[in-house]
Amino acid sequence: MSVALVPFLVFAYRDNVLHFRARSVPKLENVIHLLLGFVLFFLIGSAFMGRIGRMLVGLAIFSVIGAIDELGYHRASAIPTEEHDVHAKQHFALFVFVCVAFGASWFGEHGFVFE
Repeated sequence: MSVALVPFLVFAYRDNVLHFRARSVPKLENVIHLLLGFVLFFLIGSAFMGRIGRMLVGLAIFSVIGAIDELGYHRASAIPTEEHDVHAKQHFALFVFVCVAFGASWFGEHGFVFE
């Protein structure tokens, strides 16, 4: 699962760098991003602990807060094309990580051991 998390972390880092270089991010949007970070910490931690139910709760909360961020700031204002691109890749990388977490959980429940 660690390997599956690396692309997401790379794109999250690039997104964070863009927020300081490409455009001025409003304070409320920064608060939303901070909330998203806490939720992602919960979601990813739950995935690594094998608590898929908690991971799904985190994913649901992340989806709601992420939609507020996307619709309130990213669609309402003109953000750079590069930032749109990074967001799309970041979302896809998180989706891949969640799928890997589901797979690892399924294999674990069916007696497969990863060492």
